[in-house]
Amino acid sequence: MVVGQIRACCEECDELWRRYAHATVEHLNLIRQREHTSWRTTITRREIDDMVEVAAALREAARQAIRRHLERDHRNAERSRTAESCGVS
Repeated sequence: MVVGQIRACCEECDELWRRYAHATVEHLNLIRQREHTSWRTTITRREIDDMVEVAAALREAARQAIRRHLERDHRNAERSRTAESCGVS
């Protein structure tokens, strides 16, 4: 089964990939916002920089959650093939 551009592997993989995709979009949106923020706005450049750092950390945490899940739940040979098809080897 394919959900968007991501191949469905198991329910937990699907949810972890959705969280990672959401974190990635949020991170990129904040980077774009930072690039277009005028110094005259109510939100300061430093505040946006801080939000970008938090978003990057959340994105990395989501990526690590995927890796942990694949290592823990897709260990045996049959599941390893599934894990590889989930996008992380």
